Amino acid sequence: NFDGPNDRTTTYKNGKPAVVEADKDFNGKPDVRAQYNEDGSKRLEEQDTGGNGRYDTAIYFEDDIKVRVQEDTTGNGKKDVVTLFTDGVIQRKESDTGANGQFDRVARYDGGVETTKTEDKNGDGKPERVIHLAANGNKGREEIDTSGKGRPNLVRIYARGKLVREEE
Repeated sequence: NFDGPNDRTTTYKNGKPAVVEADKDFNGKPDVRAQYNEDGSKRLEEQDTGGNGRYDTAIYFEDDIKVRVQEDTTGNGKKDVVTLFTDGVIQRKESDTGANGQFDRVARYDGGVETTKTEDKNGDGKPERVIHLAANGNKGREEIDTSGKGRPNLVRIYARGKLVREEE
């Protein structure tokens, strides 16, 4: 942007880019850092999305295709959201909503569309809540374990996102 400091720095290894750092917000500090394999394909991209000088998002690639994204959404230095991809299409997203190192929410996708959400707040490996989503993203069916026995004992059925039936 011609303000004096370099906005992009490329480090080469054997004549090919190995690391590229970019200052996208022009504050003089890099906020994107990409690392490349020897064949020139991108291996890792780190991003400082908060502008605080810390890389809080890491995007991993295989053969230049995104396979995993890890994010620190709370700023505590720990990745609390992990998103997995197959052939560049989202398949699963895990979240640690309590910032305690335990991933308690999982969203599953089919063809890039979210189909199921699960919550396991007590960390026993058995979800207390499973939400099945309709093609438009609205709730279709919700299964809840209110007893803590590891099995749903309350089922809610939705139509057009509105509760129409509840079964115990």
